[in-house]
Amino acid sequence: MNTHTNKAMEIINNSKFQVKGVKTFTGREGYGINANLYYENKKVAFLLDSGNGGMLDIDWNWGSKDDKPYVPAIVKEAKLYLETLVNTLPKKSMWGEYDFDDEGVVNTLIDGYLAKQDFKKCLNKVSVLTDENKIGSYKAKASDLDKTFNFKEGAMTFREFVLKDKSVKLILNDMPIDKAFNTYMENR
Repeated sequence: MNTHTNKAMEIINNSKFQVKGVKTFTGREGYGINANLYYENKKVAFLLDSGNGGMLDIDWNWGSKDDKPYVPAIVKEAKLYLETLVNTLPKKSMWGEYDFDDEGVVNTLIDGYLAKQDFKKCLNKVSVLTDENKIGSYKAKASDLDKTFNFKEGAMTFREFVLKDKSVKLILNDMPIDKAFNTYMENR
C-alpha cells in the first residue's frame, strides 16, 4: 500500500469516529454491512450498505422536540467534523488520484473494525509469523502454548514444538497486543 493511503487510513483510524455493532451479510451483488457510527462515543448515525451495488447510506440520527424533527447538536458537529476530515485527507491513494468521501472514510473504519475481529479470532489459536512474512495458525489454543504434550520427538511444551519449526519467526501470542495487531495487518 502506498504511503498516501497508509497516511489516510492512519488519520481516519485516529479520528473522533468509530463504528460498533458491525454486522455483515451477503447481498445480491456482494457483501453488505450495517453498523452504528459513533462520534466522541455518542451514536450519531446508522450505516447500511445493502450489498446491491449501490452506495453506503449514512442515516444520521434525528431528534424530536414538540413532535417536530430536528438535528441534534452532536450530529451537526459530527457531520461538520466528517466534512473537515474528508477535506484534510491525502488526495492520492493506491488507486491513483482519489478524493476520499464520506463513504471512503466510513468504509475504512469498518475495514479496521472487521480486521480487529479477525485478529482476535487469530489470537485464540497459536498464531505465528513465518519467514515468508505470512501469518499462520496452529489448531492449538493460545492457552496451550506452555502446556506439555507428547510428540514424536518426545515430551515438550507446545511453544518448544512451534519454535522447532525454523520457518517460524515469532509467535504473535507473545507480543504486546498493539504490536501483534500491527504485525498482523502488515502481513495478512
